[in-house]
Amino acid sequence: MAEESIQGGQILEDAPLAPLAILGRGAVELHEGREALFRSVTREYGALRRPLREANANLLQTLDRLKPSTSGPVLTGGALTTFESAAIREVQKATAQVKLVLEEGIRKAVFRASRSHEKFLDKAGFPRLSAQQMSKLRQETLNKLYEEFPVGSGQTLNTRLANFEQKHITQIKGFVSEVSPGGMGAVKAKLRKSLTHTAPGRVFLPGGSASKDAQRLLVAEEARMANAVEVGLMRAHGMGFSYWRLDPSHKWYGGGEICEILAYEVDFQIINQLELAGIEGSMGVKLEGLHSLDAWPSFPHPHCRCHPEPLILPESFRSIKEGLALTVGGAGLIKAVEE
Repeated sequence: MAEESIQGGQILEDAPLAPLAILGRGAVELHEGREALFRSVTREYGALRRPLREANANLLQTLDRLKPSTSGPVLTGGALTTFESAAIREVQKATAQVKLVLEEGIRKAVFRASRSHEKFLDKAGFPRLSAQQMSKLRQETLNKLYEEFPVGSGQTLNTRLANFEQKHITQIKGFVSEVSPGGMGAVKAKLRKSLTHTAPGRVFLPGGSASKDAQRLLVAEEARMANAVEVGLMRAHGMGFSYWRLDPSHKWYGGGEICEILAYEVDFQIINQLELAGIEGSMGVKLEGLHSLDAWPSFPHPHCRCHPEPLILPESFRSIKEGLALTVGGAGLIKAVEE
């Protein structure tokens, strides 16, 4: 389908480059909810850095107690063994604490995303889920956190944390086992930056510091779980269709990037599915970026912040009292609230 939508790097003649210009009715409110969600994510950064700062302080104290080598690597022999053992211990302890912060931050993100989306659907005329239904949906979503992603990759949150731990243990051990012209002072400076450096645009080491890695992991998993709970919420309401909307911060890559394709492509099978649901082409439903929730796209890549927007018919096709929307459900069901 994407090949039919993309012509010379452009998707549809009238597709503007600014994501905010193509928002559907009500999408601004969803965007604002998402922006609030990710602003709240940044408040977790301090909690993520805390165990890494502690590890950094303890390792600096360990270095102060060890006698540096007068030539070659900064530490050798027993001193090197002592420091490497300390590095393993401190990074493992910090990783365990980072995991707790991640889990709590993701739990909050699922709660906020479901609450924001439920508010949007409530305004569209859907009855709210019961507290028990919402609690079940949130827990089912959180269970996905430990599933393999992407499917077939062998990667889960636990394997990502294990990779995080091993990467930074190896990195720290390397500082003291290599020759450093700056001696112990240079090693201490590298150690500080490798664990806690977060200055934007100034990544000190390939892949970033431990703090930057933890922040990326938090944002990636919170976005993935927010998307999952929003889709689950629409399904719980019996809805059948939703748009794929680009995050406001999404840069435009000419239409060929996976999220741009999902947001602009026309899946022509949707036309038949809409007709089965009682929605005819004359109703003016925009097809670009519209997907069936029965075949909702897999989360395309880590750090994706795109989100779903439920299909709600245009104002001119409402046949219910003011303030409620005629909304499309699955299996041919049209949900409407009449006067």
